[in-house]
Amino acid sequence: MTANSLINETLLVSGTLRETGVIYMKAAVLYGKDDLRIEDDFEEPVFGANDVLIQPSHAGLCSTDRSLYRGYVPFKPPLILGHEIAGIIKEVG
Repeated sequence: MTANSLINETLLVSGTLRETGVIYMKAAVLYGKDDLRIEDDFEEPVFGANDVLIQPSHAGLCSTDRSLYRGYVPFKPPLILGHEIAGIIKEVG
């Protein structure tokens, strides 16, 4: 599986199911050049008065994410990729 297909598959199925009481999140985490891992071990988010919980339906990667993966841009690992999201507001702080 290529990195792009792995990222796309993960970002499309990731989300939070608040109705069931289960917090389920996945992320594409970059640890170094060509070292992308899909992780799902995250703590439940803590909300402040100005925060919202969004259940993602789609997420995208920008050219900077691709450049990070290929090692063209320095970064401090670990780094979660995919920051352009669309989804449903599930909870307001």
